[in-house]
Amino acid sequence: MKLKILLLLPIAAISLHAYSQKSWSLEDCINYAHANNLQIKRTQLQADIADNNYFQSKLYVLPDLNAGVSRSYNYGRQIDPTTNDFITSNTYGDNYGLNSSINLFNGLQLYNNIRRAQFAMMASVQNVEKEKIEITFEIY
Repeated sequence: MKLKILLLLPIAAISLHAYSQKSWSLEDCINYAHANNLQIKRTQLQADIADNNYFQSKLYVLPDLNAGVSRSYNYGRQIDPTTNDFITSNTYGDNYGLNSSINLFNGLQLYNNIRRAQFAMMASVQNVEKEKIEITFEIY
């Protein structure tokens, strides 16, 4: 009987240690709240959107360039454009296109849009910090 108790004692000590809870410090609680709070995650996503809008507003200054290619096949009976008679033949056609545009001056609207997006991005970053500070004070 004593032998069974001596064999079970280390197993019981190991199982108690495995199920013991970790004690959390205040800093651990704050870091966990900052990493897992839904409001902080939401404001972080809004900050990411504002950052993307700022990047996109800078890209609007660049010129546009569009290119296109198309090919057409006509088989069988069709109208000859020179004689206006019906003919039976196979025709092929290719179309190529290239288009570019640039905004030279728009009353500084592009520049002001870049500035607006930059300030919106900075404000959203500060909103994330504000949320973190509010969560920290709620934990205290």
